Amino acid sequence: MVVDCPVISFSPTEIYAGNGAGQVYPTVSVSTLNDCRGYTVTENYSWLSYSKSGLNVTITVQANTGPARTGYVWIGSGDSPLVVNQACGGYPGAAGSISGSSSVCQGQMGISYSVGAISGATGYSWTLPSGATISSGSNTNSITVDFSTSAVSGDITVRGTNSCGPGTASSLYVSVNSLPTATSGSNSPVCAGQTINLSSSGGSSYSWSGPNNYASSSQYPSIPNASTANTGTYTVIVTNSSGCSAISNTYVTVNSLPTPSASSNSPVCNGAAIGLLSSGGSGYSWSGPNGYSSTLQNPTIPNSTTSMSGTYYVTVTDNNNCSSQASVSVTVYPALTASISGGTSPICYNTSPGTFTATASGGIGSYSYLWYKNGVSTGVTTQNYSPGLLPSSSTFYCDITSGSGVQWLHLLHL
Repeated sequence: MVVDCPVISFSPTEIYAGNGAGQVYPTVSVSTLNDCRGYTVTENYSWLSYSKSGLNVTITVQANTGPARTGYVWIGSGDSPLVVNQACGGYPGAAGSISGSSSVCQGQMGISYSVGAISGATGYSWTLPSGATISSGSNTNSITVDFSTSAVSGDITVRGTNSCGPGTASSLYVSVNSLPTATSGSNSPVCAGQTINLSSSGGSSYSWSGPNNYASSSQYPSIPNASTANTGTYTVIVTNSSGCSAISNTYVTVNSLPTPSASSNSPVCNGAAIGLLSSGGSGYSWSGPNGYSSTLQNPTIPNSTTSMSGTYYVTVTDNNNCSSQASVSVTVYPALTASISGGTSPICYNTSPGTFTATASGGIGSYSYLWYKNGVSTGVTTQNYSPGLLPSSSTFYCDITSGSGVQWLHLLHL
């Protein structure tokens, strides 16, 4: 191929244009064989054009509103074009101060951060400390951040972005405070009527809640006179000096008391056995007059005396080691004594011995009588008895009863 005006060289070989419209300087100087002017210039870009004047080529560009760009202008038929570089349309402005909390707790959610609108920005690029994530507002100037329980302190940074790239950043240092190590416990299980003792540790303040709207701000609260309604989960919120909180739970069981019963065979007469009876549990402990004690459920006290009268108490214990007490009153009556007076013996055939009188003491203080003649009931139930005329020797006795005591007395008349 014959070239009429070959280009030897041109300078510069690469030029840089700003992002505005207009001619680009410096002008390209072209060197040709014999200073000919018939060299060719070609390009194929909508944003780039040229003008040719003798051995000078002037490049003109349109304003750039997008990213940086590069175009090529062929001067002559050489292998290397003129390179035209145009700057991007404009970087975002510098980010202003970030608004939001500079001290948070691990595990804290929904913390808001924002920055004023950045000039020239079409988006926003945020970076967060390890363990923090954006839950809403990504690529805007206002975000909501969640801090995990393993989050660490660090910078929150934001910069505006557009097609040119990111602008100048702004940062806020955020201290991520550790959570307290909350613990809770109690003296559970307890019996109804006892005191529930709760305990907690790990912080500088405490807030308890539980069944029946229970609430306390004590580290070691107590609930006196507990009932089964106090059974349930007790929750404590433990807060440390940084204002960070953690929760711990403890379960409390309040066992009901056994329902004890106590009874006896009272009243008894002096010398009879006292029988005590109890029920309602799995263990029993008796106490009573004269230092009496027994661990039998149904003990017996032989050969009773009046000093054994009084109240006997039994403590009944169930399988939960809860106890309740019952009592029974026992009466031991004095021994029954009696005598017969009156009458005449010996007497003559077919005469009357007179009147016999039975006198009793002891027992419960009231008496019943039944007179016998020669072992046969006479049917007489009065204290005094007159047998009438006797044709032969006879034996008389009176059966005296006071409560459950019986005294047998007899008198022989000849």
